[in-house]
Amino acid sequence: MGIHFGTIVATCSSERLLSELRANGWQIGPATPFPGWEEAELDPSEEGDPLVAGDFQGQAYVLDTALMVSGSRFDELVDISNRISGTVGSCYGETVSGSFFLLVAKDGELVRLYYNCHSAVTKPLSIGEPLSSESEWNLEDIDGNGLFAVFREFGFDFDQWQMSGTQAVHLLGWSEDEQEGPAGPLTRQVNEHLGRFKIPPGEEPKPTVVARDLGDGSVGYDIVSQPSEPSLFSRFMSFFKVRQK
Repeated sequence: MGIHFGTIVATCSSERLLSELRANGWQIGPATPFPGWEEAELDPSEEGDPLVAGDFQGQAYVLDTALMVSGSRFDELVDISNRISGTVGSCYGETVSGSFFLLVAKDGELVRLYYNCHSAVTKPLSIGEPLSSESEWNLEDIDGNGLFAVFREFGFDFDQWQMSGTQAVHLLGWSEDEQEGPAGPLTRQVNEHLGRFKIPPGEEPKPTVVARDLGDGSVGYDIVSQPSEPSLFSRFMSFFKVRQK
């Protein structure tokens, strides 16, 4: 299946990044041993949603199974880039709803933001100039290749982190009475776009099943929400497995 998770990267240690996220109110538990991508239990539980955090070549990587930390509180992500005097990137993809999100901030300034949800809005939100990797990779590639190509453009290699970096599991807690602070200007801009271009109730596109050649003679299937124009579909890569090159 295609991408169904989020990722945060930063030019600091994962310890520093998690500390900054906790300071923003996220309930992120202590580290527990990571058994490996094949054995890891990454499904949500009553205790919380798993985050996999670690480091590769002095940079932080966080895999967000709930798409919560990576896909909300946008102003706070930009603020973290200012506090670490570096770069923060965040993205997620979820093919059933057709959701794709990208944010890159450097030294407290937003560089690029892209958001689309085929089942929720009629038009994507795009802020900032398109990056050079976008001429080769569609940001809505259902395996996340377009999103991770942007990360590589800023010096982050998600694949190499999976294969050669460090990992530990943390649980993301959430309580019903937890309150977010006032929405910042970037979050308000995103929310205004969602309201302005919202698909009327009952007119949401239905997900369809897409068959794809896996490259080894077999066929894989994805459930995707189709955009108004076809995205660039890439070769199949397994969810939460080390992606083979």
